[in-house]
Amino acid sequence: MDLPIHPYPGRGCDHRPYADTCTAAGHALGFAAAACLVPDSDGWIAVDQSGLDDGFYGPLIRFDTTTVQAALDAPGNGAGNAVAAPKNGLNLRILYEAGPVGGAVAFCNALDRIHINNWGEVRLLDLQEFSGGGLPCSKITNAINIQYTVDHELTASWSIGISSAALFPPPPPLPSGNTPRGGNGTHFVDVSAWPNCAYRVVGHGAAPHRR
Repeated sequence: MDLPIHPYPGRGCDHRPYADTCTAAGHALGFAAAACLVPDSDGWIAVDQSGLDDGFYGPLIRFDTTTVQAALDAPGNGAGNAVAAPKNGLNLRILYEAGPVGGAVAFCNALDRIHINNWGEVRLLDLQEFSGGGLPCSKITNAINIQYTVDHELTASWSIGISSAALFPPPPPLPSGNTPRGGNGTHFVDVSAWPNCAYRVVGHGAAPHRR
């Protein structure tokens, strides 16, 4: 599989992001146009011999994971509902070989497993009362029903919170979790003893694990 390879060209203490080497602006700064390398049909990269002896700063090769899985937002099916088609990542093995041009492989190592998941998490939050048919200025008097959906293969933790400028009785524990795939449902909260004020219902977290 051909993958983009992005080296850092040496520029002394000029530590610009490697992406700049692939742009017209980067070329105007003196970066070589050949700084963006692509493997040949067999996966080999010819290293520019004039770039040796600290000619490169930082990693010589970078793996752009979006070439094997695009970075997209995972689709949901409405707050409160389970995701009909949960998105997952994929497992790859990375094999690295080096050797002289035209010669046999002189060095080899491998990363036997790397899990790549570029899907964005599903985070949906709503109140059932918003679709209950009330008038535009209808007050919420006795209860709210929080509809929530959180989903990602590598979810680390998530929770729902309620805040207000008013002093109000703390509600019973709200939905939360710390396992992959998150959760979904409709959560009832009795608000009959809460003072008249503005309240905010928010979802926290859902940051994916790093593996």
